[in-house]
Amino acid sequence: MNQGEWSHPFGANALTDGVSCSRGGDTSTLPRMDDAAGRVAGNEMRIGVCILDKRGTVVATNGDVQGFLHPLQKLDTWPSILGMYSSKACARNQVSFFAQRMEDASRQRMSVEIELNRALQLGQFCLYYQIQVDRNSRPIGAEALIRWNHPTRGLIGPTQFIPVAEQSSLICAIGKLVIREACKQLKEWEGDVNFGHLVLAVNVSARQFQQRDFVESVCRIVHEYKAPASKLKFELTETTIFADIAGTAAKLLQLREIGVRFSLDDFGVGYSSLLCLHDMPIDQIKIDRSFVNNIAGNAKSEAIVRTLISLSRELGLSVVAEGVEREEQRQVLDNMGCPLQQGYLYNVPQAKKEFLQTVLRLNASRSPLPAERGSSCAAIFSSS
Repeated sequence: MNQGEWSHPFGANALTDGVSCSRGGDTSTLPRMDDAAGRVAGNEMRIGVCILDKRGTVVATNGDVQGFLHPLQKLDTWPSILGMYSSKACARNQVSFFAQRMEDASRQRMSVEIELNRALQLGQFCLYYQIQVDRNSRPIGAEALIRWNHPTRGLIGPTQFIPVAEQSSLICAIGKLVIREACKQLKEWEGDVNFGHLVLAVNVSARQFQQRDFVESVCRIVHEYKAPASKLKFELTETTIFADIAGTAAKLLQLREIGVRFSLDDFGVGYSSLLCLHDMPIDQIKIDRSFVNNIAGNAKSEAIVRTLISLSRELGLSVVAEGVEREEQRQVLDNMGCPLQQGYLYNVPQAKKEFLQTVLRLNASRSPLPAERGSSCAAIFSSS
């Protein structure tokens, strides 16, 4: 390749003799003693080698390999690949060195992927439900959360495997499984006097949502189970929405036609929140737990939450405050007129049987409605 094709001065000077590639453009430069620099493209890789002295001066390239067989024998393309992608993950145009921990992490990730594939085939995933309640502690729905029922390690939470799944197509298969199970459950509850009103919220990853057949897949699942789509709600992050604004809006509108509703997750932490509310057919916002955590006694957090609740009311949106763990938080949110809440104060995520028992218990012990107690509290917004 020509020197002008290199994006790094070091590569242009040191590897003009030894690097060639027919396509692609990923470059890794490693200026240390006995290090190799490589360029990866698709399934092809050719390594250019340079030997440096302690000052970083090139003393030999791979045109002089006969005198440097020992370092060449140690050369492996995999460390070069790992170093390159480590550099790209941090930022472009920088130097990264291979470390053993990179390979260890990579092998661990591959091991988890293999197990996740097996778990999908064997049906080891299940849904847990974290209840959402209104201001009178009446259950109005739940967030459906995936759990991995591992045969030897027991129940595994999503933080331990979802990050790995999101780096591969596995997140799409897992996400489709969650939607399928949610629709199946909604159909089972339909018409039930105790559970028929419940709305299930499902988290949708960016990678899953960006699939070309996402809308078609959801419509097919809803039709298959004859599920009440108006009780199905997808939680999307701002990152997901702004990956493709026009495409996202089109998908949301298509799904709204069959009744699906949408919640903007972790609201308040993104830089484009107001644009989301202005341009996207969103039905609900979830106030991020970072604001809720400090709401009791923190004037800034209190002002932000109060403003978000007021803004949502003006826009006709529902609001859920997530991460409610203490009674004082509940009281502050209640005084602000926050219509819906979710958090450990009401219950941890539960298996289906325990969740339904919680719903029955809260229904039996609920506070009277505002109209029943003669209160002039703000109206409670529907989450559907």
